[in-house]
Amino acid sequence: MNLRHIIRINIRLNLDVIRATSDYLNGDLEKSLIYAAVSAANVGQLDDDPVLTRQYAHTAVPDDLRRPIRIQRVADSLGLPRETTRVKVNLLIDEGLLQATRNGLLISSTAMNAPRFEPMMRRYLGSLDRAIERLAIAECAGLGQHERLHPAPFPAMWGAIRLTTQHVLRGTVDLRSYTGPLSLLGSYLYLAMADQTASHFSDGPEIVFADHDDPPPNSARRTISASALAAKLGIPRETVRRNLKAMVSGGWLYQDNTGFGLPTTETTDERQREHRMQERSSADLSRLVRKLRHIGAIVGDGTPVEDHSPST
Repeated sequence: MNLRHIIRINIRLNLDVIRATSDYLNGDLEKSLIYAAVSAANVGQLDDDPVLTRQYAHTAVPDDLRRPIRIQRVADSLGLPRETTRVKVNLLIDEGLLQATRNGLLISSTAMNAPRFEPMMRRYLGSLDRAIERLAIAECAGLGQHERLHPAPFPAMWGAIRLTTQHVLRGTVDLRSYTGPLSLLGSYLYLAMADQTASHFSDGPEIVFADHDDPPPNSARRTISASALAAKLGIPRETVRRNLKAMVSGGWLYQDNTGFGLPTTETTDERQREHRMQERSSADLSRLVRKLRHIGAIVGDGTPVEDHSPST
């Protein structure tokens, strides 16, 4: 297992999925994560039942199996103020994307089947396909070299999208815990900086700074300007610049004459904390792979690979 390679791929997958949802919601990061959190909560119980996960892999989950979630739980899971969450939820309700029921918030199966969701879902599957391919080539996260995501559209497409959403939400919750003092946007920018400064170590055929190597020094990492990062993320430049400056002041980033960078962790405590976060992320990604294989979303040599082991 190459933990650093796995984490780099997982970071890119998380960013791509969040960006796909955010673009669909006019670039509003808070709305996109709230929407994803409600979606994952409504159908999350299927993730714990391998029979139901497979049964509804080919279609949207019916409304009578969906479980509403309270606004306060959404706010708590994302580390957002309740009032901010309430405002964003009301916007989503006004746009017809959420329903407010007596028991909480719900995204109906009818809404999920709307044609307007198709471009976002295609982006989800494209991001997942790229992640699975890169992991398989390096035989990471339990994948063999010849395994790939089933070419879309495929019967288990709905299940793959649902499981990917739940995976990204778990990653977001872990990230918020790791970057506790930062705002939601700050956490997202921190993730983007991790991608921009280190993803090139895993882009080529050879994995650079693998697990058996020393951590990459700052001189090997890339830096990026606030303007360039803002353009990549579709966020106003001044908003990005202000947040990056605050992160430099807080010791999360550094700045030099080439731009902003994410420093290599120095102390033993920092490295242990980072390693624990990486291990959790890797375990989540391996779990996603197992579940995708179970519903037939991953194929090997053109044939679906069956795995009837219990979901964990």
